[in-house]
Amino acid sequence: MTKRQRDALRFIERYVAEHGLAPSFEEIRIALGIKNKSGVARIMAALNERGIIASTIMSRSTQIQPKATTFGFFEPTPSQALELAEAQRRYGARAWSAA
Repeated sequence: MTKRQRDALRFIERYVAEHGLAPSFEEIRIALGIKNKSGVARIMAALNERGIIASTIMSRSTQIQPKATTFGFFEPTPSQALELAEAQRRYGARAWSAA
């Protein structure tokens, strides 16, 4: 997974935790500082091909696949571990599986 893909996945995870739905491509573009939405589309397609996310042609339909969070690809920092624990407490452990 590239750094840009990991950054996108982290942003999507945080956005879903805060808002209850996936961010738009425009919101991802702005958050990551990407110049156009086609760059976001390439990142999302790569994550989809890897099975990390699942999305349809519907707006804001992106879903992070179980056991495919960023925490499954690296050891979280202490602050990330606290953030994960808070998300698990708030939204349920099943939705935020870290393994």
